[in-house]
Amino acid sequence: MVDIIKDALKSPAGSFAFILALLMIAFWATHHISKWNTKLEHVNKLDGNVSLIKDDISTIKAFISVYGQNNNPFAQRNSPVSLTPAGVEVSKDLGIEDLIIRHWSEIQKDLSSALKQDCNPYDIQQEAINVASKMQKYFTASELDVIKRYAFQKGHSLTTYDLLIGIHIRDIYFKKNNINIDDVDKYDPNKPTQVA
Repeated sequence: MVDIIKDALKSPAGSFAFILALLMIAFWATHHISKWNTKLEHVNKLDGNVSLIKDDISTIKAFISVYGQNNNPFAQRNSPVSLTPAGVEVSKDLGIEDLIIRHWSEIQKDLSSALKQDCNPYDIQQEAINVASKMQKYFTASELDVIKRYAFQKGHSLTTYDLLIGIHIRDIYFKKNNINIDDVDKYDPNKPTQVA
């Protein structure tokens, strides 16, 4: 092999063709390597952009959730969260408490598994609201249909009922576990602490 290269370099036409071929291979390799490098840079930029988009979406979802809870006609937002007179009326109309009690074993199982070992009443309240947002998991299709029709007739979004159901879940959990509802205030991070 080495002899062939030596012979090619010694011949006038062979050395030029050989060097030209080596230069073309080097150029081709450099071109393709830089092309792949550029593609990898674009992929890395996209990964960063996707992460930023995910963060932005999470922030938007949080704002929507807070807005929805603050403008809910069925709940008073002062801590501890409680039902408004309209919320009490809707609860009675739909039999929300009976629905929850009927499906309590499943709801309580999911709520208990979501709660951490060292949770406080405020944490329980928040998890109860989260569990309520998955009502389709617990209620039957016909039970959900009653709630959906009622919401449609009243001009409310179905998610408006999540907080109402969450308050009932919290109240039932507190009652069954002998937790005072006023203890929620002690752990509310949004409530200013009072200095003595």
